[in-house]
Amino acid sequence: MRKGLLPMLLVAVVVAAAAGFAAGATTGAASPVWRADEAFNRALAERNRTAFSSWIAEDAVFLGDGLVEGRDAVVERWSPFLDRDSGRTLSWRPHTAVSSACEDLGYTVGDYVSTAPGPDGAPERRVGTYVTVWRRGDDGAWRVAVDAGTPPQPAENM
Repeated sequence: MRKGLLPMLLVAVVVAAAAGFAAGATTGAASPVWRADEAFNRALAERNRTAFSSWIAEDAVFLGDGLVEGRDAVVERWSPFLDRDSGRTLSWRPHTAVSSACEDLGYTVGDYVSTAPGPDGAPERRVGTYVTVWRRGDDGAWRVAVDAGTPPQPAENM
């Protein structure tokens, strides 16, 4: 059942985005979700577990190598990227950002790069594309509600 969830969820995100962002949306680098996306990336780059966790909604859903539900589970799954000794890195950059007219929901789309030690120990670089759905909480802070990415591909294939 969960295998079919990813395509259905992505379709739902696209439909909701099209319906909810039709008029008065803020786009591009001027969008508050663009800045949130960059700060979320920076927290991971700094391997700051507390800051990284603060960008994730308590009820977040992350799709990638399986479905991960809830902030604590997401942070646990992403622990290798937060561990300085793992040899793993992940970074991303948005190329599209849109927030709704009432600025309580938004999304970013961009490209990511991950590195991990290969079989011979040398770093292997892989790339992909992601979409992140952002929700602004009652406290005014933007947090990731849904995150999904394409399977990583060797950088030389892109």
